[in-house]
Amino acid sequence: MRWDRPAPSCSSGNCTGTPVDNTLPYVIFACVGAAIALYVIGRIVIATRRKQLLAHGIRADAVISAIDSRAIVANGTNAKVDVTLTVRSTEGEEFEGWTTAVFPVAALPEAGWTVPVRYWARNPQRIAVDGAAVPPSPPPQPA
Repeated sequence: MRWDRPAPSCSSGNCTGTPVDNTLPYVIFACVGAAIALYVIGRIVIATRRKQLLAHGIRADAVISAIDSRAIVANGTNAKVDVTLTVRSTEGEEFEGWTTAVFPVAALPEAGWTVPVRYWARNPQRIAVDGAAVPPSPPPQPA
C-alpha cells in the first residue's frame, strides 16, 4: 500500500473490501425504538383519559370489595393498588368494577373502606379514584 494514495472508503465494507450487512442491528434498533415509543404513547393516553375522567366523570362513592396487588412507588411513600369496587351511583344503582389507584403507604385501604370515585355514564366500568379512602365508621356503643 502506498501512503500517498487516499485510503479506501470503509463506509460500505469492513476496510478490506468485503461488504458488511448491517441490517440486523438496524432492525433491532428500530424494534426497540418502536417498542419504547408505543409504551410512552400508551402511558400518555392512559394519563389523558384518567385526567378527563376525573374532570368530567360522574361523582359517586364506592366500597372496596377486594384488594388484589400492591406495588410500592415514589420512594416508598405511596403504593399502587388494584382494587375491586362496588360503586353506588347517584341514582341508587350499584355496579361492580375495578381500577388501579395510588394511596399513601401510611393509609393503605382495606376491604370495606369507602372511597370517592368518578365514572363515565356511557361506560360505568371506567372508574377512577378521586380521593382518599375512609375506613367504615365504628358501630355506636350501647349506652
